[in-house]
Amino acid sequence: MTAGRPFLSRFAARIAFGATLLLCAGAGGAWYFLRKPDPSSTQAVRQPAYPDPRVTYDGPFLNVHPEVGAVGSAACAGCHPSIAAAYARHPMGRSIIPISNQPIGDLGDQTHAAFEAFGSHFRVDHTGGRLGYTETRPGSGGEPLFTITADVQYAVGSGNKGMSFLSERDGYVTQAPFSWFSQKNVWDWSPGFPPDFHAGRPIQAGCLFCHANEVVPASGTRNRYEQPVFRGGHAIGCERCHGPGAEHVRRREAGGATGGPDYSIVNPVRLEPALREAVCQQCHLAGETRVVRAGRSLGDFRPGLPLDAVIRVLVQDHRGTDRKAVNHVEQMYASKCYTASNGALGCVTCHDPHEKLPVDKRTERYQAACLKCHDCPTPIARRTASPAGNNCAACHMPRFTADDIAHTATTNHRIVRTSQRAKGDGGPGPGQPGAFVFFPPRQPDFRNTAECRDFAIGLVELAKHGKAPGGPVAQDVLPLLERAITEDPHDHQAWAAKSQALKYLGRNSEAFAAAQTVLSSAPDDEAGLTNAAALAAEADRADLAAKYWRKAVALNPKSAAYRQELAVVLAKNGDWPAAKAEAEEAVRLDPALGFARTILAAAAVRAGDTAKGEQLFRGVEALGPPNLNELRRWYAAARTGQ
Repeated sequence: MTAGRPFLSRFAARIAFGATLLLCAGAGGAWYFLRKPDPSSTQAVRQPAYPDPRVTYDGPFLNVHPEVGAVGSAACAGCHPSIAAAYARHPMGRSIIPISNQPIGDLGDQTHAAFEAFGSHFRVDHTGGRLGYTETRPGSGGEPLFTITADVQYAVGSGNKGMSFLSERDGYVTQAPFSWFSQKNVWDWSPGFPPDFHAGRPIQAGCLFCHANEVVPASGTRNRYEQPVFRGGHAIGCERCHGPGAEHVRRREAGGATGGPDYSIVNPVRLEPALREAVCQQCHLAGETRVVRAGRSLGDFRPGLPLDAVIRVLVQDHRGTDRKAVNHVEQMYASKCYTASNGALGCVTCHDPHEKLPVDKRTERYQAACLKCHDCPTPIARRTASPAGNNCAACHMPRFTADDIAHTATTNHRIVRTSQRAKGDGGPGPGQPGAFVFFPPRQPDFRNTAECRDFAIGLVELAKHGKAPGGPVAQDVLPLLERAITEDPHDHQAWAAKSQALKYLGRNSEAFAAAQTVLSSAPDDEAGLTNAAALAAEADRADLAAKYWRKAVALNPKSAAYRQELAVVLAKNGDWPAAKAEAEEAVRLDPALGFARTILAAAAVRAGDTAKGEQLFRGVEALGPPNLNELRRWYAAARTGQ
């Protein structure tokens, strides 16, 4: 096994969407994929090239078209000052806060806070307008093996449940390893944060899409953005729910206001239920994975469009019964209240998207929503005397502790009956394994090549994140990916998924060929380069592996992991001076990297300084990396030139 392979599998699984915990769905069993369709119903129907849904939109709203530009929330505030003032206090209006010029909140009344995680001591320093952290890994004698000190520039999250923190340097955005958990007033390791990324986890566009007003990813990169990174303000703004405002502003400034409906901008209350819910679901429906449709980007979604015109969401079909912190949409769709209302019930039935009501007002609003349809059989005196008080939600929407985010409780949106609670169905349970399906829960149309393509890519992503078994997934999705590629030979996302699927099946030479096809159409695609580099190393093509890793380093010079992988390949090629230089830079960026430190130890021995090499490798052993036995073997062979 080469050094590149274990890194790639960890890397691909860990820098994906969002900051949520990656839950392992387990392996084996036919449940993981789909209920096999009737072969007679799966004959492919050739689909035309997927058009831009913003262009083909034929509804009444005039700001869905891509040529209509944004104006920023400040332009909205001029005519809607009271709404703007209330929204600034709403969690969505505080989804990202620049640390330099805005208060972060209480943060536990601690100027200095400390916690332990993964063998390291962390200290968070919050003084004035600065927020930073120091990680120290102690050695066996108490001496520090390494120290990392860094500042962060942005707090992510409103603070109602907690905050995580981002750093931005030259357009590269990373997440710091610590978070603040408001419900328990503690600092701790960030949810789902992999212990490999001591110097920061790369944050991709899928995460910022749901926390920032607008970002423009640099083409082909994983975590670099066009500058300024945050546009039209930092937090989620008015136009995320109402669509671009330039046409609306133009008409109002020209005196075009009328007494009738104003279709120059989307008002979600005028949308049919599915389209109204899509406005919320663009961020609040995480599912198990999301797939951007061919030829589209996340930023193409406009209020007024169906969500799946741009994004397909795959869920596990156990009807919202798991205990995730962000699972409200799936839970609501599983509720009797939702199904019986034919979609009339929705997010805004209870939640005011413009204003975060105080607790007493929220209870009043929820109560009024319930009583529109229900007469409570429990006498008012009994309800008032109960610990929950006269509060429908306290009984029928009980809170539970989330399984995927530590120190966090959330609300059950299944709206269970008291009889269900008596039977032990009072809240989301562990969730029995079910088939992966599109949301709202349905099987894909296997005659539709576009649906097959998105479903197959989604399943490969699930396998990469450990949520489905790679081999069986690969066996089933390859025919679907082949159909998609036949229809569009330039679909590099489908080619990338095919490469990953072939790798799961052990067909590495074919996987490498597919990876090279990705690079033929997207030569500067960062994910494509790292995949091709690892496969080239597997195929003993160290020359190509070095070429691809060099290009990856050029695209993202701040990635310590890329430099480490390049150093490994260069050492294998016998270019020890270059390997040493890359390893030194890798350790400068992230001093916890075991392989880079091992290369420096071997380089010292090969240069004649055995004592220094042995000392450096003792430092590697003191770190105790999970692949220590592999590093010992590698060091023993490298120091003797074998």
